[in-house]
Amino acid sequence: MLPASMPPSHRAASIPLVLSLALLTAPAMAQAPAAWTELAVPGGTSVPATGGLGKLVTYLDGNTLHVYSALLRRFTSTTIGSNAAVRTTNDCVLVIDGNTWLGFASHRGVFEPLPVGPQAVLLNVTSNTNDSIWLVSDNGQLHTFSGFVGRWHSRPLAANAQWAVARHTAVLAQGTLLSGLDAFRGTWVDLVVPTAPTIVDADGSAGFASDGTVVHAFSALHRSWQKARLPANATTVRADDWVVWYGADQVLGYSGVRGAFATAAAKVTGTLAVQDLFTLLDTTTGVMSFSAFRGAFGGPWAPPGSPVLSSTAMALLDLANGTGTLAYSAVLDRCDPLLRHLGARECANVVAYALDTTTGRPVLYSALTGSWHDAPLDAAPTVPALTTTAAAMTTSQGGVAFGARTATFVPLARPGLSFAGNPSSAPLLAWDQHELFAFDARGERWLGTQRAAAGPVQPAIWRTTAMAVDGNVAFGFGAQAGGWSRQPLPEPIAASRAQSESGRISTTTHVFAYSPLPEVVALAQFPEFRRVQPIGAELRLVLPIPATSLVVLGAGRLAPQPLPIPGLGDLQLAATGLATIPVVADPSGDPVTIALPLPAAPSLAGLQWAFQAAVLPPNGAPWLGAPATVLPW
Repeated sequence: MLPASMPPSHRAASIPLVLSLALLTAPAMAQAPAAWTELAVPGGTSVPATGGLGKLVTYLDGNTLHVYSALLRRFTSTTIGSNAAVRTTNDCVLVIDGNTWLGFASHRGVFEPLPVGPQAVLLNVTSNTNDSIWLVSDNGQLHTFSGFVGRWHSRPLAANAQWAVARHTAVLAQGTLLSGLDAFRGTWVDLVVPTAPTIVDADGSAGFASDGTVVHAFSALHRSWQKARLPANATTVRADDWVVWYGADQVLGYSGVRGAFATAAAKVTGTLAVQDLFTLLDTTTGVMSFSAFRGAFGGPWAPPGSPVLSSTAMALLDLANGTGTLAYSAVLDRCDPLLRHLGARECANVVAYALDTTTGRPVLYSALTGSWHDAPLDAAPTVPALTTTAAAMTTSQGGVAFGARTATFVPLARPGLSFAGNPSSAPLLAWDQHELFAFDARGERWLGTQRAAAGPVQPAIWRTTAMAVDGNVAFGFGAQAGGWSRQPLPEPIAASRAQSESGRISTTTHVFAYSPLPEVVALAQFPEFRRVQPIGAELRLVLPIPATSLVVLGAGRLAPQPLPIPGLGDLQLAATGLATIPVVADPSGDPVTIALPLPAAPSLAGLQWAFQAAVLPPNGAPWLGAPATVLPW
């Protein structure tokens, strides 16, 4: 069932009935949007003219700028001046062009103009390529633009204002008026404080303003301000979603995921790990943790100065004399020991391995379940292929994947497999002479597709995107969507790149852009990527659906196996506990955002939800989109 706080109208309908009605109107096969989009460049492509980050691919053809959004699965074009400067981040493009600047958002796909004067200044730091907010100062006005909203908003800007902006958060201080901006809604939350701050800071989902005695912290995920008193003479350490201040014997922590402060008594001597979602602090009594997931301090877990190997949401702490290791899970804020003599080891987001020196075989750890597991007895005594949510090993029968969600080993009985994956990314690929395979970590199953050639496979993997060139065909797989797609290539490849949420391939006269995203996109990405969905906050979904379309969004759990629906595609939601949400398309054609309130119920933490859209467009056949999943904490 969905959370009890969901409005009744969102809980009643039956998706099988909706699908039956759609089938009656379906004269042809489903017409889901293609994952690959072609941009023809008859004059010949230029590799330096091609760019992109995150969900965006850009191509500058003379004075025509083409921008592709992986969420919308289309290129949008505009003419720009010969002296225009173009800046691209994961979800935004900014064209700085004379007295009219253009903002482009991956979630809207429109070049939105901003008239500016000669004093206009972009306030974002040049090196911040992951920002999803633009801040522009212009003659006493502050203009803001969000990659999740796609429209400019303005407010007065005082001469003495202080600001900070990074990733999904901006903080503005104008005297005693504090303002926090979250990129997801693109609006400010104001707070009047007694004393003007001297420091403002923002990153990830957390920002703060401090006068040296009191700190006010802002969460972009909860859209809320909280305050606390700082330790005396505090040192500050922070990463994306948290901030810690420590003094002589007191520690204060703030979590943007929880939108709350926590305190502890400890004498901190330094930091041993600083990651997006946690930190490990060295203290006089041992290694202490602060978890953004829990918004709490933990430990001490190990003796002071213990060697640490860390990744986004977990760490390995070596025990004395090589007697084993402790796996720290920031998700669970606990340590789980492996008391053996160990060789090579590594961790990646929520998965780790350590080689048992007695057997040579890997032992695998899941930070989502907090448990160690020996690899199958026929696993090769070698280092696994490690990704953010899984690991793969060669076996006597072919291979096996370890999935972090349930700490399950999933075999793939195909001898002679090759594997591809990396610790910074989610996709895990495998192939033999006949098929390409990808491990869908959300449902912990292997998905295969027929190969196009007999020669070598050229994989490219980054964050949530995987591409593989096989002969003259490019294949794509997205960790947030599951499922393979293919694109024949008419010419040899000039350049290619897998990006965090899109991909691009340039041939002699074409640019092919790839979307690894499902047709309904969740703003939360964890554990495949870094953005967490907290319980007690809105769960936001985006549907880029055609205007006047009829849409029903199914919500529930992933089915153990997809159910093929002739003419529509695969239904991937389980029937038990299934709810449906009727969705009305925006007449303007803008994507529809659905905000579902999640109660702050601990029972919801770690419970994966799946969402799948059934779409009946005004013209053409209905279709079922790929499912999005959300794993709240």
